[in-house]
Amino acid sequence: MRFKIHLNRTGRNNLLPINYQYELSSWIYKTLHFGNPEFSEWLHSEGYLIGKKQFKLFTFSHLNFPDKGYTILKEKERLRVNSPNCHFYISMMMSDAAQNFILGLFKNQRFGLGDKQSLVDFEVGTIERIADPEFENTAQFRAISPIFVSKGGGLLPSGKLRQIYLGPEDEGYKHLLLENLTNKWLAIQKIKGFGAEQMDFSQFEFNLLSKPRTKLIKIKADTAAQTKLKGYLYDFELKAPKQLIEIAYNTGIGGLGSQGFGCLGEIK
Repeated sequence: MRFKIHLNRTGRNNLLPINYQYELSSWIYKTLHFGNPEFSEWLHSEGYLIGKKQFKLFTFSHLNFPDKGYTILKEKERLRVNSPNCHFYISMMMSDAAQNFILGLFKNQRFGLGDKQSLVDFEVGTIERIADPEFENTAQFRAISPIFVSKGGGLLPSGKLRQIYLGPEDEGYKHLLLENLTNKWLAIQKIKGFGAEQMDFSQFEFNLLSKPRTKLIKIKADTAAQTKLKGYLYDFELKAPKQLIEIAYNTGIGGLGSQGFGCLGEIK
């Protein structure tokens, strides 16, 4: 299930942090909590579990502005928002019956997006339900937010696990994408009360269609918990059982989908 949420800028402030994904994710959680505190608490603390791994099963894109709708102020790590409106996409693995519930949650919401340095006020304008594509065993996608893939690489002096960020041309990348999608599928089966159905994972094939572009994202910027994450933007072809294609489209591919990574747009 995918929605296109149109935002109108309100107020005079027009400087937005370049790294706004964490704050946008927080607003989405708050909106869910406002509409249904029990659902929000479950999503935040439990989510969809498979073993010790947790999956939120939603993702969202970057903000999309009209042509010349923003100016990058690189040294200040800000976006000067020139346009009075923008939009973004949010996708989630929910049944069609939840459509009116989701529309009601986001309708007419007002929020500020930013950090301690600068903040832009928005209000939700219209919300559109985007029809799902016809899922087949092969699809071509474009990353409309960075795809994040990592693996453990031993311990840091602090005792924390070192994370190695992988790009689509690195060894093991394809395997980790498949592992992530498979775990999401298993988590969905579990929450629905289904047994583990048989699936031919040998069908899985990942083919890069464009040169990857690196995207560095700060999470919780200017706090003690600040983290820098590396993702990649690129086009690719995915061959897999259509259930996995659907999960990739609706929940994102790779890790940290609920923080705005791995959102996909279909290439026609």
